[in-house]
Amino acid sequence: MDHWLLPIADDPDYYCPDEVALVAGKDLPESRRAANTKLLRRKALPFFSAAHSGHDGYINAILKRGNRIIDVRQSGNLEAVRMCFSVLLPTEGFEYVKSALHRLYARVNELPDLTALQLHERLRGLPCCTTTSSGTGEVFR
Repeated sequence: MDHWLLPIADDPDYYCPDEVALVAGKDLPESRRAANTKLLRRKALPFFSAAHSGHDGYINAILKRGNRIIDVRQSGNLEAVRMCFSVLLPTEGFEYVKSALHRLYARVNELPDLTALQLHERLRGLPCCTTTSSGTGEVFR
């Protein structure tokens, strides 16, 4: 089945090859700008993919340090294809490694290793409901 790629749906910071050529080629001599634009157009991922075909190319977006989550979506006749993956950029490591969540999970070995019975006893000892910041009154039950 034929599919259409809409890069703006993949990344809201998408730039078409001509926009990239204007920015990236601003310091090029006038004589090389047209060739640069042509090269960027040729390297762009095509919007249309015929059934049983394969393509490679670029979707241009702003630089983000570390990594990018790529969410590629293609639409066809009553069908959509979605591929999500993470790309490590050469600038730094994955943002997850620097996150507070990663630091919290790194401490998992500091937590006690409880049996199901021990966990049940600890849970039974916890308050049944959340309270206001003063510790009085049930907020949710």
